[in-house]
Amino acid sequence: MINLKKENNMFLIIAIVATIPALVSKYFPAGDSPSHLEIANTLSYLLPNSQEDFFSHYFELNTTLINTNWLFYLLPTLLIKYLPAFIVEKLIVCSYLIIFVLMSQLIGKLNNKVNIAGFLLIPIIYNFALHGGFYSFLFGLELSFFTIAYYLYYQDQLHGKNSIIFFCLFNLIYLLHPFPFAMTIIILFSYSVYLDIIKFFFIEKNIINSIPKNIKIIAKSFSITLYGFPGIICLLLTVLNSESIQSDNKRESLIQLIRILAGFHFLWSYDYLEIVLGRILIITVVSIFIILLLKKIKSFQIRNQDGLIFALLFCLILYFLFPETFGGGGSINIRTSVYIYFLIVLWIGYEINQKRLKNFIKAISIIIFVILVLFNSVKSIQISNLIEEYISVSPYVKENSTIVSFNLIERGLNFEDRVITNRKGIGQVTGYIAVSRNSIHLGNYQATRKNFPIKFRSEIYPRTLLIAKPPKIIEYNQTKGRIDYVLLWGASYTNNKELLKSIKEQLNNNYHLVHTSVKRGLAELYEINSSL
Repeated sequence: MINLKKENNMFLIIAIVATIPALVSKYFPAGDSPSHLEIANTLSYLLPNSQEDFFSHYFELNTTLINTNWLFYLLPTLLIKYLPAFIVEKLIVCSYLIIFVLMSQLIGKLNNKVNIAGFLLIPIIYNFALHGGFYSFLFGLELSFFTIAYYLYYQDQLHGKNSIIFFCLFNLIYLLHPFPFAMTIIILFSYSVYLDIIKFFFIEKNIINSIPKNIKIIAKSFSITLYGFPGIICLLLTVLNSESIQSDNKRESLIQLIRILAGFHFLWSYDYLEIVLGRILIITVVSIFIILLLKKIKSFQIRNQDGLIFALLFCLILYFLFPETFGGGGSINIRTSVYIYFLIVLWIGYEINQKRLKNFIKAISIIIFVILVLFNSVKSIQISNLIEEYISVSPYVKENSTIVSFNLIERGLNFEDRVITNRKGIGQVTGYIAVSRNSIHLGNYQATRKNFPIKFRSEIYPRTLLIAKPPKIIEYNQTKGRIDYVLLWGASYTNNKELLKSIKEQLNNNYHLVHTSVKRGLAELYEINSSL
């Protein structure tokens, strides 16, 4: 009882410590985060107002309820009018971090009393999705992980209250994000197929002969599809309504999969240190997994939880079949690898009872976690300073205006303080400016997709003009819309002189420079001439 209390306190401390990188700086470096805030801000104006206001001239609600991430946007939309954007962002990030730790603790308890799975999940808390700002996916991932663990614990007691809770958990995943829901279906279905096969061939082969064999085999796996039926229907409609399916042949190799699982992409790295930590984590986990698996093969002891290995193999196969991008969403292979890690960790949690190994895993997990906290805290401060220079132009942007930005340094900067932005760059940071000035960022790519609550009106957003190389600023102004402000980032440091020249030629005689950021002169804000 004392050890359980100590463990509960330990996870509580971990949950608090995990929020440090989000609290030590004003802005948390998460690629798509400003876009989410901008969508929430736009929703706060679109939902209650008529069709005559400024925002409704450029946007319309996405009335397709399939795959629009509505559930995630409820709280930010309610808060964005009353709190600064960076505070709302902190609430979102801290909520994810705290829930992730508490979820890991609950999964560990459901999985095994020694809570190995919970500790092994903690080091992946600062993952690629967090630094990419994939908030809907993150909350869906958390709910997905917990739902899988919940099913494993209550699979033989799914009736009454447990059945209702499982049904609600299962289908709520889809309302957050379709990919975690799809992976939950795949994992639980394959796990249940394994159980049905084992049950038929090793336990009840000669029992209840009056029931056809095929019905006995599909009984448990078929029930999974019934529990997730509403979400499955929505998922199928999403697939039919998807924008595009693309495959990247480069990833379709065993070497690439090993690289992903070995930490090259598993943690969204700012530099080599995170890659090293990822390797240490994966080598430790995979080594333990292989040793335990060889031991199991030698003893030939078949248990229910071995269905996780069956599900793992199924996910590995699907890894090679999944497209790299789907319906506008990318990094499908990396998202899949998180589930591969999760299944390995769950199975290990069931197999380990040795006290020494338990303490070793605890120590490794906590050490990696602490290093990541320190590392991400330092990077958050550095990148936040960079972001603050970017949005220092905000006071010079008039309210109810439009702005488009061109980031001429794609992957950030590497100055004397070795500031390096994440791999997505800081292209969506303009969303902070748009929210603070109640303006519209015309470069918000999310509002051009089908899977978000708002979308640009097609007649006013000729996307091809703004993503052209070079972008056609003047031509866009000849449509029903207008670009009031153009923000250039890193013009003095860019190597792409031709792109800079083409943009500057369009700005001449049409726009005038109103502000250049003080610190490094990285941000240049141009306003359209009043005569235009």
